[in-house]
Amino acid sequence: MILVLVRHAAAEELSADKEDRYRELTPSGRHAFQATAEGLRALFPHSPHILTSPYTRARQTAELLVQRYETIPIESCAELAAPDLEPFLKKCQSKSGIVFAIGHEPVLGVWLHDLTGKSRRFDKGSAAAVELGSDGSGRLLFYADSDSFSKLNNRAFPFDLFAELLMLRDRMLRGNCGEDSIHDLRVTMRQLKIMLYGIKPLLPHEDQIAVLSGLNGLFAYTDKVRDYDVLMDFIRHADEPFPELLQFINGLREERLSALLAAIGEERVTVSFLDLFRLLESVDSKSCRAAIKTRFISLINKTRKHIEQINMNDELTLHRLRIYCKKLYYSGNLFPFTAKICGRNVLEQSKSLKDMLGSHHDFFAGRLLLENSMNSQSTDMQDQSRRVLAQLLKKQQQKDELEKQIRKFKKSLQR
Repeated sequence: MILVLVRHAAAEELSADKEDRYRELTPSGRHAFQATAEGLRALFPHSPHILTSPYTRARQTAELLVQRYETIPIESCAELAAPDLEPFLKKCQSKSGIVFAIGHEPVLGVWLHDLTGKSRRFDKGSAAAVELGSDGSGRLLFYADSDSFSKLNNRAFPFDLFAELLMLRDRMLRGNCGEDSIHDLRVTMRQLKIMLYGIKPLLPHEDQIAVLSGLNGLFAYTDKVRDYDVLMDFIRHADEPFPELLQFINGLREERLSALLAAIGEERVTVSFLDLFRLLESVDSKSCRAAIKTRFISLINKTRKHIEQINMNDELTLHRLRIYCKKLYYSGNLFPFTAKICGRNVLEQSKSLKDMLGSHHDFFAGRLLLENSMNSQSTDMQDQSRRVLAQLLKKQQQKDELEKQIRKFKKSLQR
């Protein structure tokens, strides 16, 4: 379970005319909390359980959160107005998934310390997400105030790509799973990984490894779907029509898509995204430029070394060259100042070469998919697959232009 502790938004000052429990949110408090509500909705697309202190200001804060979701009941929880953590955790035992708990200081700060060992004083309208273990222990996933959520909502660096990733995840969970959505999701994740590569020296090593592991795992699911999309496109434009084979491959693609959607909705992916949010929130953007420059120079040197050892008959070395080209090209797009380090020509050639290597890889991946699926095919369909395989192999073996482009790129790197 992921527990999200939320302090209520700014409320009226305490006065003799009104009991503390009945104090209401101020107009400015409501306005400021919109950033938190919008950010939490982006981070947690699934409808959460919402528990709130019975105090008016907490209840009104919960109502602002609910507006960001479809109809969700708000559950009053007296334990959120009391200091003891254990009764509240018992209340949560029947819940699963995501639980929002709207409460007060100093209780939330004490609970966060009891759960995670981390000390934080909750500002009004701020939130902290805690991953709860079965033993009641917790791990702090992030703490963020309204300013941090505003940066996320406004897509300010370094949150711009992360915000795009959250939007694409939400789009796919709502059923928009066409080729364009898969493509956009892959591009955004790839750019995020490039950005993390660039600012790696600024981030805690273990946390970065965990986040990249989560992104790579999700990316692997998209790989499978995309490979089927490319294979289906090739079959559609083959020398002869293969409607039965096309329908069969589409069925396999739908299975992979279902697995991708299940993965996107899993709690472990949500946890990985929240870890990423915490990492980005900790980055000092002023320090990024120097770190990115150093990493980019290292990337150029690694690419030079690898291209000297390239073997046109080794798919693995060609695939690695493709990865280096992607890193160079996306780095140039994300961080325009890197063009001055290697020259615009190198970046343009890295794009051309990555596209050619990508097509070469697609033919190779398509062959593997067809070969691995033939045992599940009828005799007639196996014959169709063999004819498609022959066309794929012919395309894959046309390496003259690819070899020429590699030599051209190698010369550019040596200047």
